Amino acid sequence: MFRRSTKQSAEAPACPLGNHWLLAMTLSLTLLGAAGGYLWGANAVMQQADEKAAQLARQWSPALSAFFSRHAVLPQALELLPRIQSTPTAASPASANPFLSQLAERFDLDSLYVIRPSGTTVASSTESFIGENYAFRPYFQNAMDGRTTIYAALGSTSSEPGYYVAGPIRADDRIAGVLAIKVRSSSIGELLPPEADSVDWALSDEHGVIFAASRDEWLLQSRHPLSTTTLERLNEERRYPGIDPAVMPTPYQTRPETDAHPLLMLPANYVGVATTPISGTNWRLTFFTSTRTSATFALIYAALGGIIVLAISLTGVVLALREANRSQMLRTAVRDPLTGLFTRLYMKEAIPPLVAMHVRHPDQGFTMVMLDIDHFKRVNDHHGHLAGDRVLAHIGKIVREQIRAGDIPVRYGGEELAVFLPGEGLEEARQCAERIRQAVEKTEIRAGHSMLSVTISAGVAVHRQEESLSAIIGRADRELYCAKQSGRNRVCIEGTADTRPG
Repeated sequence: MFRRSTKQSAEAPACPLGNHWLLAMTLSLTLLGAAGGYLWGANAVMQQADEKAAQLARQWSPALSAFFSRHAVLPQALELLPRIQSTPTAASPASANPFLSQLAERFDLDSLYVIRPSGTTVASSTESFIGENYAFRPYFQNAMDGRTTIYAALGSTSSEPGYYVAGPIRADDRIAGVLAIKVRSSSIGELLPPEADSVDWALSDEHGVIFAASRDEWLLQSRHPLSTTTLERLNEERRYPGIDPAVMPTPYQTRPETDAHPLLMLPANYVGVATTPISGTNWRLTFFTSTRTSATFALIYAALGGIIVLAISLTGVVLALREANRSQMLRTAVRDPLTGLFTRLYMKEAIPPLVAMHVRHPDQGFTMVMLDIDHFKRVNDHHGHLAGDRVLAHIGKIVREQIRAGDIPVRYGGEELAVFLPGEGLEEARQCAERIRQAVEKTEIRAGHSMLSVTISAGVAVHRQEESLSAIIGRADRELYCAKQSGRNRVCIEGTADTRPG
């Protein structure tokens, strides 16, 4: 490799073996350096795949947990609706089908159905469910035991994978039936990252069987081999009827957590795997990140990694906020967040059944108390709307404390409140109104550095057979007007002299 002088060449002949040895050493070192660089690069690429999978799992787990949490509260919330409570024992339960269809569309559900204690579906937003018996489903059995259950399975009617949420329908301190929802597995993909060459995901049940995935061919495969006991249990539940879950290819199976990577593994054949539990369920979300493209464009991917993670983080936050907002909308549809009383929307669902019951049974009427805060505008004008809100919240608390468990308190509008007393007459309603009036009169509410004292006026009317909800509201409102005109801070009852304080 080195040039020798002519003189040196003449004095000592060249040594070809020495030149060959140096050439071999140079080639060997070059190959070792290339191998070391390759192993370092391959390890970095594979580690990057693992980190990317773990990062995706951390980022998307909250959004998916919020998605399932929103559905998990639906049976408990919808059970409060009188039309749902009456469906299992109704003479014509199918009349509830349009109502169930509206609810299913409103909450983006695939199906919403009511099951009798026998296990037979009697009303559903999906006609094919009616008449089907689901007594063999664990979610039905748990709901009959009073527990809300989330369950993944292959639909025995639709043969499509999905997940179910079921809860009890209670009536008169007993379980009268089960309310169940189904959401198809394909809708979960709308929440997770869009399809990409290097990223895939799978959602698996407590046994490791996949019921939602970015690849259709992964459905009903298992992330690890299943025991004979587990397979027998799945068959008993008819969870995946006619199908024995196959095991995924080796690169996608669950691996023991280790930082070591195979020395001779080609980066293009490696798959990063990270799994995380989904809060509120016993399921796991798994991300798979391929190194096919990153093995060639590692530098490009390193530069774009920060941008991709930022986009994923922002998208996850937006989805989580959206799910939180939807859950809040569901709660506020039933309960007024300021006073804790029922909303006017809930009143329109809860009171018509009382009207209908009174038509059928003359001895099962009800009475209404209409309440209004005296000089409420002065409170807002002199002390501000924040003080007005405190007054409303405090009076709402008083109303809830002074009524029975079966009474229905409603924030009718603004500072107007209403209480419906099933099975009570004028005298009982008068006593209830007086309790509320006196409690309000005696209380003081802090507004900044001062204390406020307010009073309330009330009108009482008893429901008459065959009259509408608007009719009794109108009569109670007239009695309320009478109380206002008579000097406020009093209760006026239809057909009698008004009740004055003191």
